[in-house]
Amino acid sequence: MRTLGGATIVESAAASGRPDFVAWIPGLQSDFGNPVVIEAKSSRRAVNAESLGDQMAKFFSIPGLRTVIVTHPENDHGKMLFTNHGYLFILGLDRFKDALAQKNLNEVLIGLRNKAAHGDY
Repeated sequence: MRTLGGATIVESAAASGRPDFVAWIPGLQSDFGNPVVIEAKSSRRAVNAESLGDQMAKFFSIPGLRTVIVTHPENDHGKMLFTNHGYLFILGLDRFKDALAQKNLNEVLIGLRNKAAHGDY
């Protein structure tokens, strides 16, 4: 178990079908739920939006879980996909870590959700 920016992060044992990390993030908007699942991908290519929703669907069966965050090593501003079960965010690892450290992950996720719902504004 680790902490970063007030978040409690638990790494799961390496096993198929388990999330890489589960995090309890203080101050996260209730709409996003707590805990959140964090999946770490080794490349941006591994983050294919079409198949990602299907891959992450199994995690949305965890009671109370409404948010999955997929990180990757490349730098980008992130995006969010609406799924049948909750929110699926895709963020560059550095942006994710910076948002946790600066305690503004909630604002980052709200911005990505609003952009997905309403487009650029």
